[in-house]
Order: sequence, then structure tokens, then C-alpha cells
Amino acid sequence: MKYVIGLPIIIFIVILLIGPMFLFSSFNFLGDLNPVSRVNLEFSLNIVNSDLQSTDYKLFSTTSIEKEQDGLPDEFYESMGFSENRVTRIYMA
Repeated sequence: MKYVIGLPIIIFIVILLIGPMFLFSSFNFLGDLNPVSRVNLEFSLNIVNSDLQSTDYKLFSTTSIEKEQDGLPDEFYESMGFSENRVTRIYMA
């Protein structure tokens, strides 16, 4: 009985952990390619006291991180065969 209940729960937990990694990575066969060029990240702590007054503390914040674009035109990617490889195809603008 413990295998009938435990095994599906373990499989469900593994899918919850590994699923988003495949969904948002280059292994996703269904998704369109969308390379990230800029990121802003901020962590803050919001504390609400008993009087419903909110206090916001900024814990961490970054400025934008911008990826440099390589200057190769699409013709060079195609002539070198980069457009056929999924890993190098994500770098095409």
C-alpha cells in the first residue's frame, strides 16, 4: 500500500521540481525561442503590523544586466550551420 501511495507522490514531486527547468530551458520543444537581453531583480521584505501599517524593506536590488549582441548577420549564421543547431540558434536576434 505504501508503494501505491508513495510512488505517485514522489513522481509528482520530481515533476514539480524538474518540470520548470525543462519548460524554461532550451530543451523545451514546444516553446518559441526568446533569449533574455535584460534583467532586473529585486527582493524586499514587507511587514504588516497589527494596525495594518505596511513597512517595506529592500533586501537586494540589481540594476539591469544587458547581454551584448554579437555583430554577426543572419547570413553568417546560416553559412556556418549555426542556425541548424538549437543551442546556437538561441543567439540569433
